[in-house]
Amino acid sequence: MADIKAIIKFLDDYLSKNNLSNIRPVEANELLEKQELLNDSKSRKGKPLRDLLRAGKIPHAYQTGGKNSRWFIPHSNR
Repeated sequence: MADIKAIIKFLDDYLSKNNLSNIRPVEANELLEKQELLNDSKSRKGKPLRDLLRAGKIPHAYQTGGKNSRWFIPHSNR
């Protein structure tokens, strides 16, 4: 089971360190895999993280166009 708190903290730290407003699931999942926080899919990059997003595990993430649109993950305090 993924450690959601560790994932959110890592992404928040990454966004702050790199002065980014948000990150997309494919890039985020790649970084999370390197940190051994969430394995990525070999055939569908970013899918494990998108599955968490769809399940509402990262509540501050959003889709601008509603269901079936692109996900954006901002800092959890913004």
